[in-house]
Amino acid sequence: MTRHIIYILAVYAALFALACCAPSPNEAFKTRLATADTLADRSPASAVALLRPMEKDLQQQSKFVQMSYQLAKLRCLTAPQPTDSVLTVARYFTSHGNTRHRLQAYRLAIATLTAHSRHNEALRWADKACRTADSDDSTADTIKATLHLTKARLLALSPMTTAYAYNELKQAAAYTQSASDTQLAAHIAHDLQTVSRQLKLQPHSVLAFTAMQLSGGDKSPNRPIRPAILLFIFITLLLLNAVIVLYALFKKKSNALFIADIRSRLYAAQIQNEIEPLKKLVQRQRQMLQEQKDTNTDRFKTITEQQWQLERLSEHVRSLDSEETIKRNTEAQQQLLAAPIVTVLHEMAAHPMRCQFPSETQWGDLATTIEQAWPDFYPTMNLSSTLRTEEYRVCLLIKADFKMSEICYLLDISNSKLTNLRARLHTKVFGKKGGAKDFDRALRVINTKEHSQT
Repeated sequence: MTRHIIYILAVYAALFALACCAPSPNEAFKTRLATADTLADRSPASAVALLRPMEKDLQQQSKFVQMSYQLAKLRCLTAPQPTDSVLTVARYFTSHGNTRHRLQAYRLAIATLTAHSRHNEALRWADKACRTADSDDSTADTIKATLHLTKARLLALSPMTTAYAYNELKQAAAYTQSASDTQLAAHIAHDLQTVSRQLKLQPHSVLAFTAMQLSGGDKSPNRPIRPAILLFIFITLLLLNAVIVLYALFKKKSNALFIADIRSRLYAAQIQNEIEPLKKLVQRQRQMLQEQKDTNTDRFKTITEQQWQLERLSEHVRSLDSEETIKRNTEAQQQLLAAPIVTVLHEMAAHPMRCQFPSETQWGDLATTIEQAWPDFYPTMNLSSTLRTEEYRVCLLIKADFKMSEICYLLDISNSKLTNLRARLHTKVFGKKGGAKDFDRALRVINTKEHSQT
């Protein structure tokens, strides 16, 4: 009897151990999803068969797992998919997941948009994919070369961007040298020849001349040189004339700013000259009133009238101080807008295709320029709590009157993230609840209010 009981207990213990070791439903779902993700490129049919029964448990999973499921499912389907669902997945993995997820989502968005003839949007996603792959050392050179080749083919669709397509193909060719993929290298070489021929039809392009020099073998020794020399002289004269005109405009603007600065200084000096006698008069009146109070109590009414006049004079002094403060803030704002670092950052944001972003030195120059114009700006921003570098840069760009689209590009963040960040900063800096526009208005007038109160 005891032996049977021991056997039964042993069976129950074994069953309990198996139950404890069995994977949870969520872990089993993730395991099957990882297997389907691996099969998506090699055997799409098998991946679809594995994903189909998992759809009933999808709503119980996290947002990241749901998006990973959608990405794997869209990768398995060969027909062009609706752009809305594909772009939703691509935008999600822009700020979630690792580099592999981002590249898979970007490549899916490029293929779908290209299939729907939305080449401009596909080009933007291709540019994001290239920048993501170039910044990640663990990404294979074959993938980097393929992404640059895709971007080059999208650029080659427009005659205006043929030179950019040539640069992308050169970058792809550089990656294939270490990738040892002969078939991909042959495709890139064929596209390079095609783009080079197109560039030769554009003699005004510097890259076209470079491509013709690199091709080398088809130059004719009897080609006339005189038209090329005349064209070079004509272009040189045009550039020289443009430089002279730009210099004249810059000189005129500098002179106008100098004259405005002189006028503002003279006006400030005039206000200061008016303030000093009034201050002395106020001090003298106060002394007289104090003496009259001590010596003659019968003149209380007269003293009261003089105090009233004194308050009027003090109010006049404060109004003059307020006008001077407003003038100084206007001058500081004008100097900030004319600062070289502000002009450089506006130029970067105006040409996003150059993919130029501010360096740490340029961020420091912008902070120095604003803090020189408003010395209390940095202490005021960090009074309640110390701001992070990204938050303080948002404050600097808003104070310098940058557009929201320019701020998104310079900080390489999305518009929704910038809106949420501004709303959080309104609570963090000013201790009040409000929206993004409330923060912008409060930030632009913060130093003006402080000077007016003083």
